[in-house]
Amino acid sequence: MLNRLQQVYGSANDPRSQLLASMAYHHRLAFVHPFEDGNGRVVRMATHLQLARIGLGSSLWSISRGLARKQDEYYARLSAADQGRRGDLDGRGQLTQAGLVEFVRFMLSVCKDQIQYTREAMAMPILRERLARIVQFEPRFIRAGIKPEGARAVYLLIIQGEVTRADFKAYFNLLDKTAANQLKELLLLGVVEAPSPKSRDLYPGFPVWFAQLLFPDLHRRSRSSFLGECFLATSTALPPAVSPDPARCPVPSWTAAVSPAPAVLSEQHPLPDWSWVHAELRRSGVPLALLWQEYR
Repeated sequence: MLNRLQQVYGSANDPRSQLLASMAYHHRLAFVHPFEDGNGRVVRMATHLQLARIGLGSSLWSISRGLARKQDEYYARLSAADQGRRGDLDGRGQLTQAGLVEFVRFMLSVCKDQIQYTREAMAMPILRERLARIVQFEPRFIRAGIKPEGARAVYLLIIQGEVTRADFKAYFNLLDKTAANQLKELLLLGVVEAPSPKSRDLYPGFPVWFAQLLFPDLHRRSRSSFLGECFLATSTALPPAVSPDPARCPVPSWTAAVSPAPAVLSEQHPLPDWSWVHAELRRSGVPLALLWQEYR
């Protein structure tokens, strides 16, 4: 049956047909259910890789994030496409063609929504301002003694993707010894990565806590993401020693404007098991962007 799926959906040549085929293949592979466990994750990863193969995917966005955020509708659409034909005009096979068409339209809307989210999250002026607030208010940066100039250095590293160690230290516009100490602390935080302690090139790092602050609403909101948004949503200057306690936020209306009350959120979506998440991230070959979306 898998060979038959490849024959039907793997023969498209033009990008438009390949895109539609990848969306339809998503349902059909899930319907076949070839594994005892993990079928959903495999299917979503396959779709992500198919989009990348035809030049429409990117490491900056994943359809899995959108499917996780619309989980109920996603499952409902899958179930609807599982049904039999609705009549003589509903395709030629045993399953409903109309249900499959509706599922493909849903998947395309999710792709469009995720591309739009990434465009807005990666807008350079917004990204630069958000990063400055993270460095100013996030306790990890405060404890590490990261100076405001660190936000500029990390921002330039993120938008370039790779810089030399010497150039990165120059971004601080500080004394060389001070810049070296700042780089050391950023490496310990995981916000900057290096293949080896003395490697020439540096790369941006995105530990879970940092990614959730830098890209608000990256995944389902939890208590921690609400706390991050509480501080990042304001330009009001707070004392550097302030801890991210929502009760001390200077504008109580943030709770209603930014997110539902944390107590309600914690009941709906418990805090992640961070030890498990970090263990997963250390596994070789685990795509970081996909793991964000697959965590429940």
